[in-house]
Amino acid sequence: MPLDSKRLQETEGFDSGSEIQDKKNFQTPRLEDSLIRSYDYFWSKGQGNFFYREGAGSIHVRSFIESRNQALLVILPGRGESSLKYAEIAHELKGHGYDILIIDHRGQGLSERQNGVSDHIHIENFDDYVEDLQFIYEHFKEHKSYKTKHILAHSMGGAIALRHIQKYGKDIWDGILLSSPMLKIKSKTIPLFLGQWILKFYTLIGRRLNPIWKREVQDSKRVFEGNNVTHCPHRFSWARRMEELHPHILSGAPTIQWLKESISTGQKVLKDKTLYKKPILLIQADQDIVVCNEAQNKFAHEVENCRIIRLKDCRHEVLQEVNSVRNRALVQITQFLKNLN
Repeated sequence: MPLDSKRLQETEGFDSGSEIQDKKNFQTPRLEDSLIRSYDYFWSKGQGNFFYREGAGSIHVRSFIESRNQALLVILPGRGESSLKYAEIAHELKGHGYDILIIDHRGQGLSERQNGVSDHIHIENFDDYVEDLQFIYEHFKEHKSYKTKHILAHSMGGAIALRHIQKYGKDIWDGILLSSPMLKIKSKTIPLFLGQWILKFYTLIGRRLNPIWKREVQDSKRVFEGNNVTHCPHRFSWARRMEELHPHILSGAPTIQWLKESISTGQKVLKDKTLYKKPILLIQADQDIVVCNEAQNKFAHEVENCRIIRLKDCRHEVLQEVNSVRNRALVQITQFLKNLN
């Protein structure tokens, strides 16, 4: 059962949209207003649910549920992201007939941190993410019957979604939306086999809990200039503002063990593709240097019911891009869901 949801606003220092507006520093008022409305919607209409999971503590799920809705959409963020980052898309899909769940994966977002690695993104076994998803899905399924069930997954969330299908069958989800899915992590200099050998070596010498990059590198990722995830300075700044208002959602670098497990999972989801029978929409960012587009192309070519959309002038975080790019993705997402319903 979920834990007490009221403590979320108490511990995170909830600010209303008006309070944010007093401290605003934006150049595009319409986008600013939209983000503030989404933030208000997240806190005023969303319900905070906490599920205890062994080895992870409490996992937070933000739910937006209305009795009239007959479809379910589960949103799986990427590594280090919080559910707050998906308040905008949840607000945009309001009134479309979907109950929405946004899962803060174990050890990140508004979920509890693990002792010993609280500053880093860590996982002992990647399938722990998958088991968390199944546990949460079963809970909400028991309380309401849905005609259709869909999943929208970004980056690491995409690997979780596909692995979930491999483990729990092809019939759970009626449609799968993948945004820059992490099928293979992009390496600029080190070949995959050598990288895996190095990771095994670090594990053998007891460094598997070490972060894969230093604090200075992590801090540099919070500066817009030179970032590799979005062209949109306003959404980038908004995400930093959320981290200032809610310091708990800040995440450090992934650990060596996380990287080792993520590489292994990417190989698994690419190896057995026979279970991917339901419609899949894969949205690819043409300027992605975080995950490997070649692996996505191979996946889309070999999976029978997968359609791939390549967005021009787009970096890794599709839903955090400038409106001219993001709106193209949003049209594809809403049309895909509409066709399935």
